[in-house]
Amino acid sequence: MLILITGGCKNGKSDFAQKVCMELAEKRKKYYLATLHVRDAEDEKRVESHLKSRAEMDFETIEATEKLPALDKPVYLQSLFLLDSLTLLLANRMFLFDGKNFCFEKDSAQELCKEIINFASKVYCLVVVSDFIYSDCLSYTYESECYRSSLAFIEKELVKVCNSYI
Repeated sequence: MLILITGGCKNGKSDFAQKVCMELAEKRKKYYLATLHVRDAEDEKRVESHLKSRAEMDFETIEATEKLPALDKPVYLQSLFLLDSLTLLLANRMFLFDGKNFCFEKDSAQELCKEIINFASKVYCLVVVSDFIYSDCLSYTYESECYRSSLAFIEKELVKVCNSYI
């Protein structure tokens, strides 16, 4: 099962996704796929807030800042996963940081999309949180527009195979 939850930035999608997971999981193991590269105090606060919001929900956190985890444990196949967020995971793959400079990987969307669909087909449920980023600015740099187009591409492809999207 694949569920896509998309909407405006900072509007409660993560909390809503967690509630969806709690309803669907029953007694299954739940994993939170964390995509944020922690780079500063603001990021640390954000992670702390997310951990606090799901403290009593029994999610096990797996760092997935650049790729989805290998499904190498039998328990994974019957488990529920919350990917929060597609927006960050794509950014991490398109805008690589070597410690000093960013490098731009334009063609990351197709590969990531295939990985997500393949992952979802092997587990009980994958809930994906994404940000709707087509409602803010009229003009972007080339790299930003490629990123926005890539995110839109992945969302459209996921919707084609989703059991549900919100």
